[in-house]
Amino acid sequence: MLPESCTEKDFVTLGKIFYYGRQYEKAFNAYEKAVEANSNSSDAWLGKGKALRWLGRYDEAIAAHKKVLEIDDKYYSAWVEQGAALRRKEQYDDAIKSCEQAIKIKPNYARAWYNKACYLALLNKIEPAIESLRKAVELTASDGKYKNMAQEDSDFKPIRNDEQFQKLLRN
Repeated sequence: MLPESCTEKDFVTLGKIFYYGRQYEKAFNAYEKAVEANSNSSDAWLGKGKALRWLGRYDEAIAAHKKVLEIDDKYYSAWVEQGAALRRKEQYDDAIKSCEQAIKIKPNYARAWYNKACYLALLNKIEPAIESLRKAVELTASDGKYKNMAQEDSDFKPIRNDEQFQKLLRN
């Protein structure tokens, strides 16, 4: 049961706590309350979409991300989240386009480059996938985040044995 006296920002904060605690139904409920409190809250809609994706409600997640982008079409992480939901529906070309929108807005957003690489790999587009992954790896060279993630990410299965892919992960 969520308290009724909270503000939109309180519900967004509560949603984040539940989301990062992997309690996606509770996160969804908190974000839903935030949307009820302020239907123009891009943060509330974004959180709602993320929770819906983890609940497997992909069409609703896509609709929530579209709402974020109606409010603020420069919200680069909403483009990436929309791509992630589209990926779950195997709409890889549209997912790639979403990542490209995020990259247009924030060219050094490593997650957009990484996700784009994943979706390209799923389409077996080896060279562009490796180039996108290379960009993500370069942007996170200090901590190796995406280089390490790519080692195990099943999205790269179609290109895992490619020599250039292997070389990128070794260097």
